[in-house]
Amino acid sequence: MKRIIRNLCVAAAVVCGACQGEASLITWSASPGVSIPDNSPNAGAASDIYIAPGDSQLTGILNPSVTSVASVQFTITGGWDGDYKLVLSHTDGTASQSVTLVNMLLGGAAANSGFNNVTLSPASGSDTAVASTSSTSPIAGTCYGIDFNPFQHISPTGDWLLYVTDNAAGDQGVLSGWSLSLDVVPEPVNVALWIFGGMMGILAFARSRRTRRLFGENLKC
Repeated sequence: MKRIIRNLCVAAAVVCGACQGEASLITWSASPGVSIPDNSPNAGAASDIYIAPGDSQLTGILNPSVTSVASVQFTITGGWDGDYKLVLSHTDGTASQSVTLVNMLLGGAAANSGFNNVTLSPASGSDTAVASTSSTSPIAGTCYGIDFNPFQHISPTGDWLLYVTDNAAGDQGVLSGWSLSLDVVPEPVNVALWIFGGMMGILAFARSRRTRRLFGENLKC
């Protein structure tokens, strides 16, 4: 019996380790095409991606948890890039988190017009999203080192909101589209409880078989 218990514990540890280490990269997208009010810091444009608890992309992931935001990609058409502030927030009815992604670019980038599929990543690297030599061209490429830490170890379900404001007078832009990519894993605690329950069931079955065997042997004496 001790050997059975030891082997089950080892198996549980291996399975739990595997569950925590295997992340699924899942992407959700929206194409709002909503105008961003010009020179309106307190009245921006918002686009919501709602991830339902029964979302088909989460099928098979037991009580999913976000290990990290892998990236946010967005496109803004027109306007001046130095005017824009972008904030990503999440709420699931019990808690909320938010991160400022872009905050009124300075220098040459401020004079560019719009963002074309710009990717914001938490990874380390050299930014490829740089100001164009033409102020009428949108910025494109990838910005690295974005701090998405507030979104770690939360449920992916709920409302993910991208909120864009234009904070200075000038041309009006449009939030054309954006996408959210999450690294999602099963919740380790719940996986462990599920495995522990299975272990207890196996042990109960083994003990009942041993009890029946001993009772039968006593009858033969």
